[in-house]
Amino acid sequence: MGIVYEDIAFEERLVDCLSARIRGSAPWARRHERRGAEQTTAPSLQEKAQARNALDQLIASLSGVDAAYTSGDTTEARSRLEEATCSWNKVAAAISEREAREPKLLLDTLDSKLRSGAPAAEVNSTIYVVLEELSEDIAAELR
Repeated sequence: MGIVYEDIAFEERLVDCLSARIRGSAPWARRHERRGAEQTTAPSLQEKAQARNALDQLIASLSGVDAAYTSGDTTEARSRLEEATCSWNKVAAAISEREAREPKLLLDTLDSKLRSGAPAAEVNSTIYVVLEELSEDIAAELR
């Protein structure tokens, strides 16, 4: 018995992210690697717009992680975290590496908490911190 998703766009994003993960690299990751250790060019308006869309998807996915984990559905919570991570990779490619570090660490921490079966309140607290970081610092980077 698998998870059934009614949202075709969600399925398409998940397939894209999983395919990129299987290949070992995603187009946005390769573009980021070409920039070197520090970004040498500012992202275009189109790249920033795509990153803002990915940020919106990331926030929605994190809300889904919280709802699923709180209801006891750890499989769905992990699936939503995978989607959030894929969205994060798109956002991170459009911002400075320095600004990208803290949210990445927070997402890694959230992943560890889900894997270890942490209490729902602890997971919720971590999600709150991630959302706060995203809505303040990262959103400002994408303006």
